[in-house]
Amino acid sequence: MRDVPEGWFAGARAATDGDARFLLRLRELTPRLTKAGLSADKSLGESWAAGPFVGVELDHLIAPLRWLWVTYRDTVEAGLLACAWGDYTRFDDWGPIDGNVYATDRRPGADLHSGATPERAAEAAVVWISEQAHRGVRREEWDGRRPRTRWSFTDTGGVLWDTRPSHWRRDHPPNTTQVEQASPDDARDAGGTTPH
Repeated sequence: MRDVPEGWFAGARAATDGDARFLLRLRELTPRLTKAGLSADKSLGESWAAGPFVGVELDHLIAPLRWLWVTYRDTVEAGLLACAWGDYTRFDDWGPIDGNVYATDRRPGADLHSGATPERAAEAAVVWISEQAHRGVRREEWDGRRPRTRWSFTDTGGVLWDTRPSHWRRDHPPNTTQVEQASPDDARDAGGTTPH
C-alpha cells in the first residue's frame, strides 16, 4: 500500500497501481475544487477493500446530506467510479438522489464513470464534485403541529432530503423558504465542464 500525500482527502490509501493513479490525478486537480470554494480541511479519505473512498463537505449547506462522496474501484476489466450525495456517516445515504452517478448506471453520459482509466475517472470525479457543489438547494420549512423541512434542488426540483417524506398534506405553502448556494464567483471560477 502506498500513502497518498496529506491535505486533500487525507487518509485515503492506494492498494493498487490504479488506485494510486486515481488518487494522484484527483489531488493534482484539487486546485479546481479550491476555486470552487471547497477546502482540504472539509475533505476526508478512507481506504476500503474495494478501493479509495473520498468526500468533501459543502459547508454552505445546512441540509443533513451535505457531503459529496466518490469511490473508485480498480478492477481487471476497468475502473469503476461512483459519485453520490450523503451525510457524514458515509454509509447509509446512497440512494436515488438527483445527481448521483453509480458504476452500474446505464443512463446517457454515465459511461464516463464506468470503464475509464484511473486518470479519466479522477477528472470525472472532480467535474462531478464541482458541478454538484454549485447546485442551488431550496430549504422549505413548515411550522405547526407536525413541522417539516424539505431540501430540493433549484435546477430540477429533485428532493435531496425531506424530514417527512411519506404522505404529508401540502395544501399550504411553507412558512419559510431559503436558497442555499455557493458563491456565484466560485461557480464561475470552477469551470464545471465535463472533460472529453
